Amino acid sequence: MKDRKDLSCIFRPRSVAVLGASARPGAIGREVVKNLINFEFQGKVFLVNPGHDVVLSMKAYPSVLDIPDPVDLAVIVVPGPQVLEVVKECGEKGVKGLVIITAGFREIGGEGANMEAELAAEIDRRGMVAVGPNSVGVMNADPAVRLNASFISTVPKPGNVALLSQSGSIGETIIDFAQFQDLGFSIFASLGNQMNVDSRHLLDYLQRDEQTEAVLMYVESFRHPKEFVSVAKRLTRTKPVVVVKAGRTAAGAHAAFSHTGSLAGMDVSYDALFEECGMVRVSTVEELFDIGRAIASLDFPTGKCVAVLTNAGGPGILATDALVAQGLCMAEFSPETTDTLRKELNPSAAVSNPVDMVAGAGPADYETSLRAVLPDPKVDLVLTILVPPVMIDGEEVARTIVRVFNDLGRPKPMLACLMGLSKTALKGRRILSDAGIPTYLFPESSAHAMRALWRVGQHVGRDPAPPLIRLDTDVKAAQSIVQEVRDQNRKVLSLQESLLLMMAYGVKVLPYESVTDVEEALAAAEKLTFPLVAKLDEPDLVHKTESGGVIADIRDEAALVHAVQNLRDIARTHRQDRDADDETVAAPVHVILQQMARGHETIIGMTTDPTLGPLLLFGYGGIYVEIIRDIAFHLHPVGEVQARKMIRRISAYPLLSGARGDDPVDEAELALNIARLSQLCGDLPEIAEMEINPFFIAADGLPCGAADARVRLA
Repeated sequence: MKDRKDLSCIFRPRSVAVLGASARPGAIGREVVKNLINFEFQGKVFLVNPGHDVVLSMKAYPSVLDIPDPVDLAVIVVPGPQVLEVVKECGEKGVKGLVIITAGFREIGGEGANMEAELAAEIDRRGMVAVGPNSVGVMNADPAVRLNASFISTVPKPGNVALLSQSGSIGETIIDFAQFQDLGFSIFASLGNQMNVDSRHLLDYLQRDEQTEAVLMYVESFRHPKEFVSVAKRLTRTKPVVVVKAGRTAAGAHAAFSHTGSLAGMDVSYDALFEECGMVRVSTVEELFDIGRAIASLDFPTGKCVAVLTNAGGPGILATDALVAQGLCMAEFSPETTDTLRKELNPSAAVSNPVDMVAGAGPADYETSLRAVLPDPKVDLVLTILVPPVMIDGEEVARTIVRVFNDLGRPKPMLACLMGLSKTALKGRRILSDAGIPTYLFPESSAHAMRALWRVGQHVGRDPAPPLIRLDTDVKAAQSIVQEVRDQNRKVLSLQESLLLMMAYGVKVLPYESVTDVEEALAAAEKLTFPLVAKLDEPDLVHKTESGGVIADIRDEAALVHAVQNLRDIARTHRQDRDADDETVAAPVHVILQQMARGHETIIGMTTDPTLGPLLLFGYGGIYVEIIRDIAFHLHPVGEVQARKMIRRISAYPLLSGARGDDPVDEAELALNIARLSQLCGDLPEIAEMEINPFFIAADGLPCGAADARVRLA
C-alpha cells in the first residue's frame, strides 16, 4: 500500500493527552477522561484545559506544550475554531497520533469544509495521523493496552472482532448490543470524516493486528475505492470481513442509455466491489451482528451441506426453506448415520434431514443425534434447534449440546437456535453462547449466518488472482474510430462503428454487411447466408426492437426487399418525429444485414460508476434482460479468470453448461470476449457505456459473436 500509515500511535499509545478535558457533567471531555480511567488504560494520561489547574482530581496543563513527558496520542475535544491551533501545538510537541472528536467540519459544508481542508494540510505537513474529525473515538481492548479514547458509555468486552463504523451512533449501538450478547471486540474505530485516516488504512493495520481475527464494518462511502479494494483483498485472504453499506438506492436509472446502465442503477457497483474484495455484504445492522457472532466463534466449513436437528417439525421446515433460499443445501446422510438415528431415537422421529426428534426429545436424544451427525463426512455444518417444551429441561439440553460438541473436538461449525423468551430459553442461550456456539432466536437468522460462514470460507486462505494477461488488439484502429466520432461532435457510435470497435479488440462479431438501399442489400445477401436479420443503424434509436427496427428470419430475396423498404420507412418516420430538418430526413438510411445465429443469447456490457469507475456486466441476454435481471457485475479490470466467475454466478449457468442433454457452450471463448471488452474500456477511458446484446454463444466449434452493440462516449 503506497499510502500506508503507522497507526500504532493511535491504537497502542504509551501516553494519551485529552485536549479539552472537562469536569462539567455531560461534557464530552469529561466522558473521554472517565473512559480512559475506567477502562484502565495501561499508559499515562495527561489532561489539557487552559482554564483549570485540576480536572477530576487530576493535574491539568494549559497546553499540550506544557506536558513534561512525550505524548503519543492526543484526543481533541475543543471547540471547532480552536482545533487548528491545538493541532499546530501537537505538531510542535511531536505528537504523532490524533483522534479528533470535535464536529462541525466537512459534514456541515461551507466554511466547515474549508476548515477541514486547512486542518488536513497542517496534519500532512507535520507528518501526523488523525482519525476524524467528527469521530466518537477509538478503542483497543488488548489487555496490554486497554485504551478507550471515546465518549461511548458502554465498556466493550475484550474479544477478537474489530468494528469500524462511519456512524458513531451505529457503532455505539452495536457495541451496546454486543455487550448484551456477550460478543467481544479487539478494536473499535469511529471513522468520522475520514480526513486523514480512512477505512483502507484501518484495514491495512488490522491485517497485522494479532488480536483481530475478523472485521465488522458499517460504511457509507469510500474516499479511495480502488486502493480500498487492493487492501481489502489482501486482508480477506486471512481474516473475514462483513460489511453493511448504507445508501442502496440510486436515482436516474430510467435515463440510462443501455440495458447495462439501467441494470447498474441499484447499487450493484458496491455489490461487485465487496464481491471482488472477498467481503460479505449484509443488508442490516442486525444481520451484521448475527454474522459477526458466527465468524468470531467458529471455523469455516469446507462445504455448504447442512444438517438440521430439531424437536419440532415447524422450525425444521422453516430452517430448511431458509437454508435452501440462501444457496446452501441439505446434507444427505450416510447410511450409517441414518441407521444410528433410526435405532436410537423415538420410533416417531423423522431421521432424514431435517431430523425431527419430536417434542419429547431430551438431552439423550440430542446427544445421540449430534454424535451421529457431526462426524458424518457428508455434513459440513450443523444447526441445532430447540423449542423448550414444559416437560424438558432446556438448560440441561444446552449443556449436553456443549459437552458433546466439545467431546467430539468441535469438528464442524455448529449454530444453535433456541426459540422463545422463556427463562429456560434465555438461560440455554447463555450456556451455548458462553461455550462459543452462536445462538439465534429464529431459524432464518441462523441460515443467514451459515451462508456467511460458507462464503467467507471461500475467500479466506485463497490464492491471489493471477495477473491479467495483455491481449493482442488494434488500439490505433479503435482510437481512430472514437476520434472520428468525436470530430463529428457525436457521443453515440453507430451500430457499424460499434461493431468495428469491438472487432479492433478481437471481440467476435457475427458476419454482417452494411447497406443503404435494396440493390446493395441484394448484393450483400450473396455474401451472407439466409436466413438473415436486418436492423436499422440509427444511433439515437436506443431500443430498436421496440421501434420495429429489427426484422428477423428473412428467408429469401423477396422478404429481404420488403424488410429493407420497411426499415427505410421506419427510419424516416423516426427522423420526422424528432423534428429533424429536411436534409437529415432525406439522408441515407443504413441497414445492417447479418446472418441469423443459433445458441444462447447473452449480454456483455460496461457502464461507468461515478465513484468506482468501469463496471463490467455479464448475463443472460436478449430483449427481456431488464425484466429477467439474471446478471453478474465485476469491477474493471476483468481477466479470463474473473470472467469465468461472472459466467458461473448467473442463475442460467446450468443452461450454458449443458442442461437436458444439450452440449455446453464454449465457456473459454465467452470468457475471452468478456476480457477483451474489459481491456477495451480500460484502454479507452473516453467510453462511458457500451454493451453487446445479444452475444450469441454455442458449443465449441459453432459460430458465436456479437449481433448488436451500442457505445456511448463520455
